[in-house]
Formats: sequence, structure tokens, C-alpha cells
Amino acid sequence: MPVPHGGRYSLPLVPIAAACAAVPFARWLTAERRAFTWLGGAAFVAVLGVSLVASWKLQAHDLGQLPTEVLEAAGPLRELAAPGDRIIARKPHIAYYGGVVAAPFPFATDLAGLAAAARETRARWLFFSIYEARTRPELAFLLDTTGTVPGLTPRAVTRSHPAVLYEIGADFGRAPDWFGNDTLRTVHAARARLLIEPRDVRALQVLAAFAVLRGQPEAARRDLERAAEIDSTNEQTQRMLSELGSSPAAGAR
Repeated sequence: MPVPHGGRYSLPLVPIAAACAAVPFARWLTAERRAFTWLGGAAFVAVLGVSLVASWKLQAHDLGQLPTEVLEAAGPLRELAAPGDRIIARKPHIAYYGGVVAAPFPFATDLAGLAAAARETRARWLFFSIYEARTRPELAFLLDTTGTVPGLTPRAVTRSHPAVLYEIGADFGRAPDWFGNDTLRTVHAARARLLIEPRDVRALQVLAAFAVLRGQPEAARRDLERAAEIDSTNEQTQRMLSELGSSPAAGAR
């Protein structure tokens, strides 16, 4: 069948269409061999049932991946933007819905390169979602708004599908003060990682260790118990829970 290759579009329809296309052949076969009429019908129903279940699961997954964060951020962008404003984003959806001009996301792996592109394109806005973070992992910390970045002011933050709409200021490109602290850089990277992959056990362990350093054992325990729920066999998680004075039962939750 001539269908687009993308799974989220029409490829899930192929098994259903193929089963329907086989009906005339099945009818011919069963007409010749009446004894197998029930077998052909049962096979058709089984194939169709499996296809429907698989297609439903795939469509539910793909619908859950729709970039709803674009619509959430577009409202504030429309309210704050001036005519002719430009926005840097991986795709132009946010520019369309926000009523601004799209500027390409540069092949930059640091703030200096991103800031240089913003100045070159005269962009006032930056849209950074999990998709930008996946293609530019070095900049993933921009998802974590607890880490202040000079020259970037969050104007909209979405949580269901993590994304941040930033307004670009004159100081953009200057390294944050916390860049000089390896611990803080690791913590902000871990927070961003959890926004991208909520089941990242290593990121939860990092945040738990940081909570212990700050004298917040209960926050550390919450992160570790969440990590234990994800992977109950992780020895590092169990060791950290034990050091917090956790009971075996708490570690198994």
C-alpha cells in the first residue's frame, strides 16, 4: 500500500487493510473447501482483533507524543511578542501559533554559540523543549528553570510536555555563575534529565545525594524510594537508602 513511512501517520492501518484485501481470496478458498469455512472466518477475526489492539496502543502512544507544549506556550508568546519578533526553535510550529517569525535552531552546543545565532538572526525569543534537548543534549539544562541563565527570562513553562519559552536579553551568552561549580552543573543536568526521562534512576540518585548535602533527608528519601520503585535491584539506590537509615520495607516500595 502507498502509505507514508511514519508510524504516527498511516502505517498502523496496513495490517487492517491487508486483512480486508485478503477477504476475497479467503472466500474463494472456503467456497472450494467448505470444511474450512469456519477456520477462514476465525483466522480473519483473530488477525483483525490483533491488528486493532496493536493499532489502538500505537495510536494512543503517538497521540500522547503530540507537541501540546507548543499550544501552551503560544498563548503567552502572542500576548508578549511585538510585530516582526523572531523566535529560535527546532520547528516553526511555535512561530506559527505565536504569530512571530521563525528562526532556525543553530548547530550550537554551548550558550555562546546559541547567543551568537540569536544576535545574528535578531531573535527575541527562544523555545526549548525536550526535542531541542534531545538534539542538543549539551544545552539540556535550559529545561531546568531553577538554574538562572543570564539574558534568558522564562515567560512560559509547561510541565505535561516539558518546555520553556524564554525572552532573550542583552546578557545572553554570558556563562551562569553556577557553571563554575561542578556539583551544581551536575544537579541542573540531572533535573533536566528527569524532565526528559522521568524514570532515570541515575538522575534521581544525583538529586538524592544533593539533598543529603543540603541537609534534606526526607527529600533524598523521596527521590530514592522513587528510584527503588523503578528499579528495585539497583544496588546503589539500596545502599543510599540504607545510609539514610531506611528500613528494607521502605527500600522495596
